[in-house]
Amino acid sequence: MATAKRTVRAGLILAASIAVTLCTWGATRLTAAPVGRSEATAQHGAIHATEPTAEIIESSSESVSLLFRCEPDARKGELSVLVRVPDTGAMEMEIGAVEPATLRAGDHITVSEPAIMRDLRVVRVTFVPGGLGADPDAYASSLELRLRASEQPGTNEKHRHLPYISPAFRRIYRSTVLNYDDEADAALLRRAVSQQRDRTLQFGGRYLVIAWGSFEETVRPLVEWKHTKGMQAKLATLAETGSTAEEIRTYIETAYNTWTVPPEFVLLVGDTEQVPVYYGLTHTDNYYAAVDGSDYLADIMIGRLSADTPSECATEVAKILGYERTPLEGDPNWPTSATLMIADDFDDGDWVYYDNTWFIYDLM
Repeated sequence: MATAKRTVRAGLILAASIAVTLCTWGATRLTAAPVGRSEATAQHGAIHATEPTAEIIESSSESVSLLFRCEPDARKGELSVLVRVPDTGAMEMEIGAVEPATLRAGDHITVSEPAIMRDLRVVRVTFVPGGLGADPDAYASSLELRLRASEQPGTNEKHRHLPYISPAFRRIYRSTVLNYDDEADAALLRRAVSQQRDRTLQFGGRYLVIAWGSFEETVRPLVEWKHTKGMQAKLATLAETGSTAEEIRTYIETAYNTWTVPPEFVLLVGDTEQVPVYYGLTHTDNYYAAVDGSDYLADIMIGRLSADTPSECATEVAKILGYERTPLEGDPNWPTSATLMIADDFDDGDWVYYDNTWFIYDLM
């Protein structure tokens, strides 16, 4: 049961990290000014037929324009979308046409401060058809919005780009960022891969493993396997990174900013007694992943093998290697499937489990 509890604990830490990211990146109202309709140059399909929808009607290096729509049966819902914005400058919101025109448009739209999601600077735009008005039957059936960068300094400006677009994050951008230009980044990625093939092994690693010293040799087969699969990997112990949460984060941030091959994935090997967890709004490993900007969005994918002994670590490594080396046959969709399991084995003496369980419970 102890091993199962540690597995659950790690899952809760990750789940709480995601919850913190989504719930603490708050929306703020920006100054609104009139704007005329821009000619549609790009469109995205509806998110869901029974929900409000959003599409891009114009996108450039300086601004992006959106059109929100709502059918009567979706007027009590709301829609939040991530939108890529210019790398620099304070963002200004300009509201265009709203239907019906009698509504106060500012009651129906909010825009967050910009945040960095590894390769992109994004904002979260939330459309609330019912708004904040007193009339429960009134709703915005359509609303146009333009976001543009001013010449004033902005929050979380992105002045430096990594050597290449992360393949792993590119998949996330495609599914979550409304105006992400996948074709342009695909060309950049192909060029970067072609250039790397002509060079000797570059310094760094896409897959960074940070392990408690006693687990170094136990986890090495996993690092070597990742490397064999074509993902450059690096193994570091706490003797190299430092043993406090602050020292570990500094090591990861330095790797992210200076390595020729910066980390996309970080695997912590050891339970929280060996590799510390950070306590902010809750106990979380997201602290190690949000290394670009002052926001909570992860710039690196973070995970943990929460083992207390080399034997437990060896078991976890063996399961991962067995899963990857001998994949389930007969179901081509299995590799893209995911399952989160949480056990109800409450233990009031386990502070990490207790804190994260109640944090998630309060969000539900």
